[in-house]
Amino acid sequence: NAAEALAAVQSITPSLLLLDYLLPGIDGLELADRLHALPGLESVPTLMVSANQPLREALRQRHITFLAKPFDLGALLKAIGRLLDEYAS
Repeated sequence: NAAEALAAVQSITPSLLLLDYLLPGIDGLELADRLHALPGLESVPTLMVSANQPLREALRQRHITFLAKPFDLGALLKAIGRLLDEYAS
């Protein structure tokens, strides 16, 4: 959930954010905004998954990659690999 994610980044620096769009309390877009507002996390790539896609413009503005559920493991791993490769370069 969002509270656990915000607490976790106090002690770790993630290489990638994998978020669901539909979360209890706040949605994945708001969580992504809060995480990217933290020092050192501004450019961490984000992959959002959900059966309900947020507005494409909201994703585009935030540079968030979206993967629609259901998806197969290969598609998820490919998206993660691509984002990590882009982040590393």
